[in-house]
Amino acid sequence: MQFLSDIMLDALRFFAYFGGYGWGIIWLTIAVNLALYPLTLSSIQSMVAMQRMQPRLAELQKKFKDKPQELQKETMSLYRSEGINPLGGCLPMILKIPFFLALFWACQGIAFMTIVSSPDNNTGFLWITGRIEAKTFKSERLTKQLVEQKILIKDEVKSKEGKGTYFVWNAVREFKQKDNTILLKDVLAGANENLLSDVKKVRETLSAKDKMFSTEETIKILSAWRQTGSLAKPDMVNTPFGAVSILAILIGITTFFMQKTMPSVGQQAQMMNMMMPVLLTFICWSFPAGVQIYWLISNIMAAVQQYYIMAKPKKSGKQNQNKIIDVPYVSRET
Repeated sequence: MQFLSDIMLDALRFFAYFGGYGWGIIWLTIAVNLALYPLTLSSIQSMVAMQRMQPRLAELQKKFKDKPQELQKETMSLYRSEGINPLGGCLPMILKIPFFLALFWACQGIAFMTIVSSPDNNTGFLWITGRIEAKTFKSERLTKQLVEQKILIKDEVKSKEGKGTYFVWNAVREFKQKDNTILLKDVLAGANENLLSDVKKVRETLSAKDKMFSTEETIKILSAWRQTGSLAKPDMVNTPFGAVSILAILIGITTFFMQKTMPSVGQQAQMMNMMMPVLLTFICWSFPAGVQIYWLISNIMAAVQQYYIMAKPKKSGKQNQNKIIDVPYVSRET
């Protein structure tokens, strides 16, 4: 899997030339989905065939309700006679999983963290800027100390635009914690500025021997880290209702509409279709934003492909119904 993860990261570096790493993830997602399109086509055709067979399957279940072995035998015989693979609809989803996992691990690996820690790389996307403004810390002394300890790296280009002074977090900066070496991202991730135990632990880890951070300064550091959007961190936007993952919510919404374009097979499948959008929203809530973008675009691509595939035979059938057959005139006169 590490091999595939390295390939995905190399592909992402290539696509990042076309608009930055945020857009690079989108181009990468489109490329993966287009490569798997023939399998997607076969999958949807299989689901359509399964939907068409539901009445006949219901008859078999009624006929052999007390004979499970006979039911299984007759069901498989029906599949063979219709040329349907009952697992054919799952194949594209199974093949997409390794690509998803590879990107998931890549977005949390040191190589990608090094990318987002460099101000030379365009890692912004929409509201995810990947940058933190100096005024967020509310202390010039604190900002200067963070730069001196290489916890922050100044973005010279963005700062020269005249709209403030901006930095990126040096997420791969190493710190000593007891007998272990720990990265900055691991020091700050998951720490809560409202818990004194977390604040104390972070303060002790980040502080140098000659330059100690105060408790108040450590709280400001944790707050600024939480407010900084990054492709390597979960997407969180502050709202009156608290921190909300907009991308995770969009994944749930697009999952709902994607399932609307799919053939409905059985009552159990319909129940799953109702639960899946909510379930996926909660699952994706804590994923890195880069992975959330990948999943979101995959959903949109799948919905478009499914709509196109499902609409094509309907359009073709309608054209056949409207086709005028030219029958030669034969005179009855003799």
